[in-house]
Amino acid sequence: VRVRLTHNLLLNYKLYRKMQVFRPRCANDEEIVQFHSSDYVEFLKKVSPDNYKDFLHQLQKFNLGEYTDCPVFGDLL
Repeated sequence: VRVRLTHNLLLNYKLYRKMQVFRPRCANDEEIVQFHSSDYVEFLKKVSPDNYKDFLHQLQKFNLGEYTDCPVFGDLL
């Protein structure tokens, strides 16, 4: 949702005309752990919309889930 809103703002205000757009690439684990703890990265690899109820403690610890602005969705990492 946030990305879609941002994209719409860029289009509606024609800000994309003043931007240089780069295609992202997937970061590897070594790059990700430069910014996130390894336990958080491992958690993201395991959690999914199908099994998130098995990770209630970790969801609260990492502030993810249904009642946050960071929902669990498939293929997080």
